[in-house]
Amino acid sequence: MAEEKNYLDEFQKIMDGCKSWDELRDKILGFPKGDERYELLGIYYDNYVSQFISNGSFTYDPESFGKDNREIVYPKIIKDYLDLIPQLRETEYQHRAIAAFLSGDKQACWGYLRKNVKSIKSEKDKYLKAFTERDFMDFFNGPFVNRLPGLYKFLAKEMKGFWCNEAVEAMPSLMDRYYQLENPDDRIRLLEDYLLKYPETNVPRFFLSNEYFNGKLWDNAIAAYENIDMEQISWGASAYIEFNMAEAYYKLRDYKNNEKHYRLCLSYDTSYPSARNNLGYALIRQKKYEEAYQIFKDLVDHKEDLPYSANNFIRCLIALGRNKDAHDFVNSGEFKIPKFYRDKVQNLDHTNKRLSKKAKEPPANPAAGLDDMEDDDSSAIMETGRNKAPKGTSAQFTREDNLENELEAQIKRNIPVFGRKLKMYRRKGIYGRQYPITSGYIDLLCEDDEGNVYVIELKKDSGYDDPYEQTAAYLEWFEKNDFAHGKKIYGIICLNNPTKKLIEKVRKDKRMKLFEYQISYTEIK
Repeated sequence: MAEEKNYLDEFQKIMDGCKSWDELRDKILGFPKGDERYELLGIYYDNYVSQFISNGSFTYDPESFGKDNREIVYPKIIKDYLDLIPQLRETEYQHRAIAAFLSGDKQACWGYLRKNVKSIKSEKDKYLKAFTERDFMDFFNGPFVNRLPGLYKFLAKEMKGFWCNEAVEAMPSLMDRYYQLENPDDRIRLLEDYLLKYPETNVPRFFLSNEYFNGKLWDNAIAAYENIDMEQISWGASAYIEFNMAEAYYKLRDYKNNEKHYRLCLSYDTSYPSARNNLGYALIRQKKYEEAYQIFKDLVDHKEDLPYSANNFIRCLIALGRNKDAHDFVNSGEFKIPKFYRDKVQNLDHTNKRLSKKAKEPPANPAAGLDDMEDDDSSAIMETGRNKAPKGTSAQFTREDNLENELEAQIKRNIPVFGRKLKMYRRKGIYGRQYPITSGYIDLLCEDDEGNVYVIELKKDSGYDDPYEQTAAYLEWFEKNDFAHGKKIYGIICLNNPTKKLIEKVRKDKRMKLFEYQISYTEIK
């Protein structure tokens, strides 16, 4: 790829003059066959189609995978990808490997992969200064998403001495272990441990963010996403990350940031699925009905993001007092409207009027892909300090993360815990649940209004290693690193049925306090 930088500049100029990727592709295909056409088409693939695959923007059909059944299995973009492969140079091994993989020809896929690895090694001095974690995602991990048995073991062997740093060289082995783990908690701990060793890496943090997100650890997900250098993941990752951050803020009922991140998502990809509808919904939750109306009007005019956009359009019309327009929209029969909304509109008068200041917001309709906010399900009562249940009736949590969940929920609701009003430690890219330090993970890291820091260690019972020694080691780490910047640092241990030995140790350490939680069940007679 001689003079690739010049081709990149030329590609950018052509792209600036096009309204869509299809138009850009057709312009490039209009060039006569030769180096220029090959290079521009290769850049087109690198910057769009293969990255679409790398970001998992389509799902493999488990029944059809391994068959050249593209008319049924794959969306248009993938079919275009497969159909255009013959237009590339024969030496474009990366794309030919992906095409063979998608078409079910694993033998050909492996052949092209081996040629690709050999080609990358030979091009070291020509084009690449180092093989990066983004290269790993683009070339190997993303396109094959653990669907090619033996890939990571092959790469772990081949990438030794692959002119990449230690963290990237270890990534194939990390991915091999990651995909073998079925328990989400095990995957999270694997990734967290890797990041303790290689804190500057981004791909593992991307996977960790998604694990937090899928596990509904919304604050942890946001903090992890904030720490990602999106340029080091792959093309298109920015929109995906911003969309997930917006959803996480929605779950936290922070609609201002919910709106902000949907806008950022759309700034990276104006056609990101459901992003415009969800942005409109974020505006509704903030009662910005006029802004939301414009978004939903455009969506229904173009029949996009249905059925959510149609339902939300009705909500805007009702909120704006445009009852006649709501009647006309429902009665047009152009969209399939749920009975709930049809009945709601049917009970309104047939006039358009200005919205009363006392008008109530219409019933909520979840944004696309989002459920209604779930209240914390806490059937047990957690007690701390001296509030003890009657003897013989106490119980304990079955898992420590249940205790974490309950305490975190109380802290976020401004309910005093341990005799103090605390708040979760939160900075950009940092959240105080399972906070990592070199010697382990802090269950909950909190602070008070004066900036004093609280290291909270939770155990469901006393059948563990010495929690005093563990907490003391954490405090020493924070003190040594001047984490609190001159403020005080305290340790809190909370468990069920502490031993006398633990009680005596904590009593002698002015930095710490010990609390016993109890869950009680009392029959009402």
